[in-house]
This record gives sequence, C-alpha cells and structure tokens, in this order.
Amino acid sequence: MLLLASLLLSLNLSGNSFTIFPHDNQFIRIDNQGIYILTNDKWEYSLNHNLDFDSYEFDFLEATDKSYLISKGGGKVLMYQNNTISIIDNSHEWKSRYEADIFLRNDTIYSFGGYGYFNFKNDLLFFDKKTGEWNLDKKFEFIKNRSKSIGFYNKSKNEYFFGLGKNKEGALQDLYNYNFNQESLKQLGSITEELDEYIVVSNYNYPLLITKEN
Repeated sequence: MLLLASLLLSLNLSGNSFTIFPHDNQFIRIDNQGIYILTNDKWEYSLNHNLDFDSYEFDFLEATDKSYLISKGGGKVLMYQNNTISIIDNSHEWKSRYEADIFLRNDTIYSFGGYGYFNFKNDLLFFDKKTGEWNLDKKFEFIKNRSKSIGFYNKSKNEYFFGLGKNKEGALQDLYNYNFNQESLKQLGSITEELDEYIVVSNYNYPLLITKEN
C-alpha cells in the first residue's frame, strides 16, 4: 500500500497540481484548495492550509510521527503533523533540483543531485530545521553531475549508497558509498547493463533495484 503511494508521488490533473503521500497509515492529499484524507475510498476535506505556491508537487518523507514535503525542484519544506501543516523553511521554490534524491538521516532531510535551469548537480545538501536554511554538506568533485539518482541511507552504518541516474550524456551506471563518520567516498562499481526504467525499494541494509524488462 505504501509502495503504491510512493509510486504515485505527485500528480498533475487538469492544471491542478497535487501530491498524495502516506502518513500514519493513511493517504493524505494536498493541493491548492487544502488537505484531504482518503476515507472509505473517498477524499474528505480535512484542512485549509492557506498556502500559496506555484506548484503543489512535492517529494515526501515519512518520519515516526510526522511527514515532510519538499517542493519539486527544491527549496520549500513543509511539515505535516497532528492534522496540521506548517512551513518550516526560510527559502523559496528553487526550481533547480528536480529529480534530486531525498532521504532522512537522524530526522534531518538531505538532498543529492538534481536538475534545473539547464544544469545538473553533484552536491549533497542538508536542511537545518533550527535556521530553516539549506546548507552544503558535501560536494562530490569527482562524481558526474546527475539527476534521478537512486539512493539509500543505511542508519546502522551511517552510510549513503547512491548512483545511477542521468545527465546530458545519458544514463549513468556508476554506484557509490559515502560514509558520514569518516567523510569518505568509495566507488562500488558500475552496472554494465543500461537501465532506462527502475524503482528502488528499501530492503534491509541495502536497496533493492526493480527494473523493467523490454
């Protein structure tokens, strides 16, 4: 069920952008009109958010008692908790980090890569909830800029596994491991077969890649 929600991510229908995300075993929808909860196969109006964005397409992350919504393209960060939603950033809709890889590390939001304004990124950002600002954690100088990278954070090892994706050269096959404790980067290898379509499912200590066969 939650996998279905993650595949839905954010949708756009008749010019009215919206996002469906899981929270506390429920499906929540946010659009320019408000927030809705899926109840008995029907969307029931729940909350007037008084928000004014260009787009209501968000990446989302579910924590223990809250969900974070990060605007597609980066920048804005919302927190949904106890049937209320609040803006927790001092930023704007960047529109410069589309298809970034978003993950949580110790309840801190991280963003790697992305694409916008004709540029691909190869840096790792983190969101400081105290200041409401995004900060640079690491710029991977020797890694190709990319968007649509896969990623998986291993809490027990405090390591970030990531790679693949695409840039102006096409599909990328390289895979990496970044250790936060040692601040060290290691290339794990490359996938020889070009993967045009895939999804990633968290599987124990490592990610599971599911590909589409032609």
